Amino acid sequence: MASSPQDNVLLFGLGAVGAVYAFIAARAPNTKVYVCARSNFEVVSTQGLNMKSEKFGDHPNFMFAGAVKTPAASSIKDVKFSYIICANKAITMDPPASEQIAPAVSENTTIVLIQNGVGNDEEFP
Repeated sequence: MASSPQDNVLLFGLGAVGAVYAFIAARAPNTKVYVCARSNFEVVSTQGLNMKSEKFGDHPNFMFAGAVKTPAASSIKDVKFSYIICANKAITMDPPASEQIAPAVSENTTIVLIQNGVGNDEEFP
């Protein structure tokens, strides 16, 4: 029996919304989820995420395939991402989110925006 191909996913913006979607994606078969976290990087990379939800149950110390502070991190430079999920706040960033995720984008990467706002997609060609 042939195994299914693996999808590598990078979640950019591990706040409340991003954490839920990273958790959902990580539970999918044949999927490895890496998370890009800033203020919560140390905790997520060493202790994991504590997910407590009526819908998803209790999952203390849930670990992802990897955690990085930036999509340019050397630990993921050779990972080919099928998807990059942008769950960052839809505010003006310097540099823009599109530039920050650029090192992790390959020709077959699909960028998924999970943001609230009008015109958020304009910076992503």
